[in-house]
Amino acid sequence: MILKDKRPPLPMDVVDLKELPRPIHSRSYTMYSGTHFAPHTHSFAQFLFARAGNMRIAVNGTSWVIPTLYGMWIQANIEHEVWALDDVFLESLDVQPDVPILQQSQCRVLLVNNVVRELIHHVTLHVPRLYDIASKDDRLLLVLLELIEDLPEAQFALPWPLDERWRKLCFSMQNSPHLPHTQDECAKSMNMSERTFSRHFSQQTGMPFNSWKQRMRLLQGIVMLRQHKPVTEVALNLGYSSTSAFTYAFRQLFGVPPSRFEF
Repeated sequence: MILKDKRPPLPMDVVDLKELPRPIHSRSYTMYSGTHFAPHTHSFAQFLFARAGNMRIAVNGTSWVIPTLYGMWIQANIEHEVWALDDVFLESLDVQPDVPILQQSQCRVLLVNNVVRELIHHVTLHVPRLYDIASKDDRLLLVLLELIEDLPEAQFALPWPLDERWRKLCFSMQNSPHLPHTQDECAKSMNMSERTFSRHFSQQTGMPFNSWKQRMRLLQGIVMLRQHKPVTEVALNLGYSSTSAFTYAFRQLFGVPPSRFEF
């Protein structure tokens, strides 16, 4: 785990939590901008909710953007990697795999509604670490898991290359979404013909190059919108020629206009 600048360290139960004190364990903490958790696993499942700030999480060759007020399930014993794209106030539920209600079969990002949002906040503040089994607190946590199970899924996944050379290329594109990053330029940077590059990129990501690039840019757009940036500024920062072109592409992918993600 790497922290940017010298800021208060994360609590030890975040850095080195080996086993849960109870079947469902809640906690909250701040991940400062630039915090990076290198690939790691847990023996328990996790639901990570970004009450404030934006994250990116990578699992098995897929990268997810988790904007403010969204959450993500991560299965037990699945290697994952986490980045804080800005200061993230994180509220999490850690859940033993044998909890009956936990039926998550795959990692996924969920839109957290007002009821679940307030319940998560309540349990992280008021449910004791060593709550009594079969108590009111225990029942409340089980109800919360049931409500999370019913939340709608958000299509924020982006397939990521497993090969390090291709990963570096994709990171470079993600870190400068305003640049054209044409297929010709990227092919030359990899010392390949366009045709060879196109074939290998599709093999690495499961998506055509231009489709991947557009999805990456639009996911970056969601993060920018959640950072209170106006739509016009976001469109220009992502290399779109106009707000209308950005809005059209955004609606085509997500089914809603960019204004849906503005505060």
